[in-house]
Amino acid sequence: PTFSAVASGDGKVRLTWQPVASASSYAISELMPDGQYRAISRNARGTSYEVDDLANGHAHRFLVQAMVNGLWSSPSSYLVKSATPTGTMKPGNVKAVASPGGKVVLTWGSVPGASHYSVSSKWGNNDYVGHSRNATGNSYTVSGLVPGREYVFVVTAYIGIAGQWSKFDSSDLVTLFVPGYEIMGTSNVTIAQMVAYYQSSGHQYPSDVYKDYYAPTLWDFCEKVYIAATAENVKPEVLFCQAMKETGWLQFGGIVNPWQCNFGGIGAVDGNASGQCATFANVGQGLRAQAQHLKAYASMQAPNGVVYDPRFDLVTRNSAPYVEWLGIQENPYGKGWASAKNYGYDIVSMISNLKTY
Repeated sequence: PTFSAVASGDGKVRLTWQPVASASSYAISELMPDGQYRAISRNARGTSYEVDDLANGHAHRFLVQAMVNGLWSSPSSYLVKSATPTGTMKPGNVKAVASPGGKVVLTWGSVPGASHYSVSSKWGNNDYVGHSRNATGNSYTVSGLVPGREYVFVVTAYIGIAGQWSKFDSSDLVTLFVPGYEIMGTSNVTIAQMVAYYQSSGHQYPSDVYKDYYAPTLWDFCEKVYIAATAENVKPEVLFCQAMKETGWLQFGGIVNPWQCNFGGIGAVDGNASGQCATFANVGQGLRAQAQHLKAYASMQAPNGVVYDPRFDLVTRNSAPYVEWLGIQENPYGKGWASAKNYGYDIVSMISNLKTY
């Protein structure tokens, strides 16, 4: 067949040919850079065919053959025609949406001729970190990001026929702040939810200990959590879940004793003896001290009223505004509350469970 090849749209080329007498069908092939033919269709009808999903900005070479009496017309390089489609050459409309747990879902528009995509990010003045160089489809979930940081994302496409990645500039970058669970603020978590969550743990509330410290029942304890937290503008669920994590649901067992009413392990630095940990007069004061200590980490606000936290002034203020940053290993400044890995993330997970009750 005598034919022509003309760019007809984004990643598209239309082939049009003169009909061949007695032809039952036509075959469309692309001559690749390695000299091999890529079959596109072996059953084309009529006198035209549009090839799509081609890489824009690159010359594509085509061959049209006719089927006559059970035989294909002979291929020949001098019969090959070329056309260069124009249009999208890099991922467009890239969007980033944060999801819980330090994850971000990226979506983008397809690039004609792309076999796969690369997803990278950076924060601050650091270099880009590659999350995937073989992403397929139009989305990818990036995990392991640090809440409280602003990340810059870029998506590039691998164009097989060119053997190279698409270019990008500042207009292709997408910036997103990955939120964390804020320690300060208000919430709608109730005392009843805290009670129900504690009961679900299977542990017995130590009323025999705390009846002498003004919290004879589990409800009394949770009520004092709520009062202490809200008095310092700390979210009650943060104070409650941290206390449960620190004390093993009030069973203790570490260097802090139950009667010390120290539910946050204040002063219980690794290697300390029990006598070096802070001791409070009752449950309410111990919880208020813990709320103040959280406040010191999470803000620049001063304590409200009497300062019960003996280590308030030793904290680097506003160094951990998010629960996730309470773990030293996860805190970008290395100033967290505890040295245990994933300390803050564990508390966030507990908060999520608490809210289901």
